[in-house]
Amino acid sequence: MKTLDEIMEFFDQKKYELAPEKVCKQNFEILKQYAFDDDAVALFYMYSLYNEGSYVEKNADLADKWIDKIINLLNRNDIHTSSKSIFEGDYWEDLCEMLGKKFSNKKDFLKVSLYFMIATAKFDNEDYKTANKYFKKLLEYNVPVAFAFLGMNYYYGYGFKENEDTALKYFEKYFYLVKDKKDPDMYAEATYIVGEIYNNKDNTEKALEFYIKGADLGDSQSQFRAGLILGDNGDYQKAKKYLMKSVENENINALTYAGEFYAYGIRGFDKNTDKAIKYLEKAISLGTNNAKPYVAFCIIYIDKKDYRKAIKYGEYAINKCDFYDEDDINVYISLAISYVELGDYDTALAYASKAKEYNLEDADKYYNDIIKMKRSDKIFGFIDKIFNNPIVDVIPGVNFVAKSYRVGSKIGEAIAKKDSESFAGGVSEFKSLINDDEK
Repeated sequence: MKTLDEIMEFFDQKKYELAPEKVCKQNFEILKQYAFDDDAVALFYMYSLYNEGSYVEKNADLADKWIDKIINLLNRNDIHTSSKSIFEGDYWEDLCEMLGKKFSNKKDFLKVSLYFMIATAKFDNEDYKTANKYFKKLLEYNVPVAFAFLGMNYYYGYGFKENEDTALKYFEKYFYLVKDKKDPDMYAEATYIVGEIYNNKDNTEKALEFYIKGADLGDSQSQFRAGLILGDNGDYQKAKKYLMKSVENENINALTYAGEFYAYGIRGFDKNTDKAIKYLEKAISLGTNNAKPYVAFCIIYIDKKDYRKAIKYGEYAINKCDFYDEDDINVYISLAISYVELGDYDTALAYASKAKEYNLEDADKYYNDIIKMKRSDKIFGFIDKIFNNPIVDVIPGVNFVAKSYRVGSKIGEAIAKKDSESFAGGVSEFKSLINDDEK
């Protein structure tokens, strides 16, 4: 019978993709036989094949059954394997690097590897209680990655009640153990979470220290957070540097804020509507549920005097999105302004009333102004009906007022449209009207 190492090489190097089906089946049956004989490494390979869908069809339930067999093996303290390659060369080095620790004792190395495999397998299956049990077993061997996972699980509440202080203790131990021997991805994730913990404690100085560590390792969320804090501190040059790094990594939050900053021309960003639209559209295409990009679009289209589009984006924000930034609630005032420009004072008042409920700045002023405009509109509408009725042209004394009103309306419309030719024509017509009246 082939050795386990030969079988491992066959599946590791995916020789089954070119080998005859008969050979593949034979090798798979040999692997199963080693696994049924409780060979720890063979059990691990059976789990891996079903978990990853290599050679066999991916099957999470079957993968979990092989994990349970490994757990039974560990409970019996009957750990053995016929594999020799697992303790030498790339296998040994790769596993030690993953664990973040070197081992000299083969039995300890095998046991720790199995603990870690069970913990991560159960973690992936969201069986956090079992995962944490095996991560804790790894603490006896000072395996750094176990401290990182437990810190993360306490922070997010995976299998534990959320506890930032306990999470922080595990992360501190992780940082102490890894020192300069760090797995960049795990280290970046850990520094980001610790940054969040300090940020939640309002210790932004300490938070920034950890965000920058994660940012320099390429973590996009750390880059985003560092950019915001640096911006709050007034260091716009560094803030923009980190924020745009996060944008390059297509971080949805960074895209949203960069779009907003370009739209408003704030925090060291020159106002640039084209760039704003580019980043905001990208954030939306990535599926953000944040109201911010839609609110920014609402403002952009108000500036462009395209009030219907402004309303489209503003109302989408209100009806479909979550508001993570209190400042974005000002969209109610933006919608009130847009509806006023379209002459729909009732809807404008409804949004202004909502703005008052949120105690937005100047909400009362906008509300009262809209009421006045609504009343004025009714008065001018009544006057307009009278003075645009041809019958007034034959009423002595009234016809001049009516004609003046009509010419004045033309001049006002020309001013609104910035139509200099129509404006000049209106002024000329008004002068003629005055000359005729004097005669």
